[in-house]
Amino acid sequence: MSEVSIEALRRNLAAKIKQATQTPNPPPTRWQRLRQRFLTRDPKARGLRVLTVVTLLYLYIEFSFSAWLLDVMSENASNRVDTAEAWGRLISGFAVALLVWPVIFARTRRWRITVPLLIVVSLAIITAVYQGERKLIDSLVDSSTAESRAAAVTGALLRQGLATGTVSASMLDGLWADENAQSVAGKAFVGVVSYMAAQSDAARRQTMAIAPEVVRAVIEQNVGGRDAEYQRFVDSQEDIRGRHKYFYERGIQNHQKELARIPARAERDWEHYLDRLDAKNRKWGRARLRDRSGELVPGFVAPRVRDEVRKMGLDVPDSWRTGDKAYFVRLAQQKYRKQMDEALQRELEGMPPNLGLEAFAAHPVVQKKWRMSLGYPDKVARLTLAVISADEFNKRYYQPVLAGRTMDRLQDYRSQARDYGAGGKREAEGKKAYEAMIAPVFALTLSLLGALVHIGKISLLLAQLASGWRFRSPLVKAGALLAAVLLVCLLARAAISTPLTSHPTYQAWTQAAGGQPVLTAVLDTMIKMQSLAYPVFDVARQGLEFVAGKASR
Repeated sequence: MSEVSIEALRRNLAAKIKQATQTPNPPPTRWQRLRQRFLTRDPKARGLRVLTVVTLLYLYIEFSFSAWLLDVMSENASNRVDTAEAWGRLISGFAVALLVWPVIFARTRRWRITVPLLIVVSLAIITAVYQGERKLIDSLVDSSTAESRAAAVTGALLRQGLATGTVSASMLDGLWADENAQSVAGKAFVGVVSYMAAQSDAARRQTMAIAPEVVRAVIEQNVGGRDAEYQRFVDSQEDIRGRHKYFYERGIQNHQKELARIPARAERDWEHYLDRLDAKNRKWGRARLRDRSGELVPGFVAPRVRDEVRKMGLDVPDSWRTGDKAYFVRLAQQKYRKQMDEALQRELEGMPPNLGLEAFAAHPVVQKKWRMSLGYPDKVARLTLAVISADEFNKRYYQPVLAGRTMDRLQDYRSQARDYGAGGKREAEGKKAYEAMIAPVFALTLSLLGALVHIGKISLLLAQLASGWRFRSPLVKAGALLAAVLLVCLLARAAISTPLTSHPTYQAWTQAAGGQPVLTAVLDTMIKMQSLAYPVFDVARQGLEFVAGKASR
């Protein structure tokens, strides 16, 4: 046997002895198998730190915006709500764009390509989300039924009552007690109550039961109460006195001054007439003033001259002599006097001249305009210039007007559902109420969901920075985030309870929701989660306001 064969046998034997004496590796655990299947180590992924910083910045802005949005939605200020919804769509668009950033980082290698691509893609996504959400709302409004619009109008009344504080603790079986009205859950509830009420027959019945009180209180609050309305009435009395002095009397005085100028104007017209004749022929006009025929032009020209005079507004007969100044001037004066009288009548709107202050104020034309300026119905008692006390005003005008306004407004909520359908007399009002109902739902829900998704995302990013592990597949990562958000929402709905959400009336509204019970459940979850999230969000908002205040100094 050769030395090579002996050496090979020796090495083989040594390897077997070593293998026999070593402890075998234990099989991988289930966690290790799952980690190897779904995770991979990538501690230095491109753009990881940038994405982490930007996501943290987004969350800070989202938290601040969510706190501000909740406060705005609990108010009765439609212009601020519209502004908040617009900002919400922009922030939602950026939230979606952030989800695409990892793909861009993975597909590019140079920052001079990555940065412009991030900007372009983000702007495109923000624009698409902004326009898409707006078009979605418009589409839902256009396709809404007459019944849903009518329900939205009723829901809008309840929201207005809650936002303005005109729904008292004794209404709705005590649902809006002080502790509920002043709570975070109460703020969120006000924002989406239109939708929740529209989905519940019980809520609509209860709303209509308190409608007279709510409508009356809202109207009274809008005008500022009796004292403010009384002051408006007193101010309107001064306005009527001013109109009589500076409009009516001065208009008549100016009319008299203009009448005094009529003779001079008629004389100027005659001179202008002569100038035109002189310009046509030097032998006409002034050259023939002493002609015994009384004509300033030859006979064959006279008919044409008379036609020209008629075009001046002077209806001279065919027998008129072209040199008859007295007749010309008299017609000119009549023309100007008629024009001025008609102008005065238009200015005075048919009122006779020389009315005293009391007669002026009592005239039907003035009374109608006076009532319109105050928003009073025609059937209200005649408005007076006499000085009256606040109590007398309350009895004579305020209470009847308030009752009339309340009855008129209540008719809007008692209209037939078909009136809100296509071509109905209240179609526009129904669409507006429906949009006002669903827009806050989008704003509040998407804001909270966006925050939850990116809280999960930042957790994964921080874990990757600390350990180096990340999901292998973006689809698995997205599924895990959605599952986590869904689990958090389910746990929150089951575990969180507030005095508002545990109230029997609230429970009845959410459990009896028809049409779209899933969305009602989502809103219920959002209201409950806001009671925990808002304090955190508000801290972020206060910090942002502090920084903004320092920067503005």
